[in-house]
Amino acid sequence: MHRLDCQSCGQKVDVPEQHTRPRIRCGACGYYVDVPAAMRGRAEEPVAVATKPAKKKREVPNLISGTQHDDDNPYSVPGDPTKKCTGCFKEIDIDATFCVFCGVDFASGKKAKKKYEAIDRTWESRWPRELRLKVLFALMLINGVLATIAVVRGGSVVGGFVFILMQGGLQAFLIGTYETLRVQRTSKGSATITKLMRIAFVPTQPLKLDWKASQGVGIIAIHQPGIVEWITFIYLLFCGVLPGILFWYFVMRPDRFHISLCDVYGSTNHIAFRTTDRDQAEEICRTINDATGLWYKPVL
Repeated sequence: MHRLDCQSCGQKVDVPEQHTRPRIRCGACGYYVDVPAAMRGRAEEPVAVATKPAKKKREVPNLISGTQHDDDNPYSVPGDPTKKCTGCFKEIDIDATFCVFCGVDFASGKKAKKKYEAIDRTWESRWPRELRLKVLFALMLINGVLATIAVVRGGSVVGGFVFILMQGGLQAFLIGTYETLRVQRTSKGSATITKLMRIAFVPTQPLKLDWKASQGVGIIAIHQPGIVEWITFIYLLFCGVLPGILFWYFVMRPDRFHISLCDVYGSTNHIAFRTTDRDQAEEICRTINDATGLWYKPVL
């Protein structure tokens, strides 16, 4: 440390070794005393500080490209041709009135509701209802003719009436027992699958299938008749050879195709419909796929 005499009051002024300025203030009188260069300390060199490279400015395109001619478009207007959606914050065209990503309408601030094509299809197993009624009516006429012949030949009227009732009831059960499937979808996208069973033309309680618990729809081919078909066939053979043969030809002989609602592994959750027409089965699967979004995968 150095000491100087104050030129104003004569007091000693201490000069620290780190003092680098040409003057120092006297603590007694406040006068600024000159500091010789030999008593000054050396200033520390500034340390270089790493700085980030300057960020490259984004080139702003022109919304309107002007010209230098005397026309209706003399100026160029720079700007961003995109804007951010208020719903999903994705960049879209600046002139867009709704977001193509989330469907938000910028005028109302609400999402646009998607409209679906309405679907309402119904299928009946094997024969349609009108044909079944015609066949039953024809068989009832045959029953009436046979009962009349039996009464004319000496049979009792009560016996003929009982014959008509028994045969008619059995024929109505065989012809009028079938399944009906209905697939619907509203314009808002709500889909329902309804299964209806008719026994002797009398409808039972409709069953709405829980298709949302499934992942897909497929076709299962069944080549062997069940125990019910065999019992009915044997019974009809005892009633007459022709009814048994007709039942075998129209019911037992054709292959059967089951419309199955499946889980993600292809296992069956519900049997929605049974038919002997492969084309009808594929049409039903495609319609269910379109109405519900379930994948269509044949299960053989």
